Amino acid sequence: MGEEAYKKIFSSNLRRLMNEHGKSQIDLINDLGFNKSAVSTWVNGTRLPRMDKVQQLANYFHCQRSDLIEDKSDRDTFPPLTAAEESHMRKYRKLSDTDKVRIDERIDTLLEEEREGLKRASVS
Repeated sequence: MGEEAYKKIFSSNLRRLMNEHGKSQIDLINDLGFNKSAVSTWVNGTRLPRMDKVQQLANYFHCQRSDLIEDKSDRDTFPPLTAAEESHMRKYRKLSDTDKVRIDERIDTLLEEEREGLKRASVS
């Protein structure tokens, strides 16, 4: 596999972890003392960080280095639930069956709206 593929994989994994943890590039810069342009190049997939930076990111996100550098897109497993997701699940379980159906329908609607928004953005 070529370096461009590794850049793409790292970028995708980093963006996913940032999203899951509610972190921005500014958070990485401020919390870890990383250079602004370096973080930008990692997120955009134009450069790869040194392994010591990968380890710092893994520690920061409480994950393995492999979660940042390996292609895990074909796996059917999900990361552990965040505290907010666990809270949502506890609330969901308290709902009536009728209300659960309403929530499921709303989630489907939101996901469809998001897919449509991504399609429009990629066409522009």
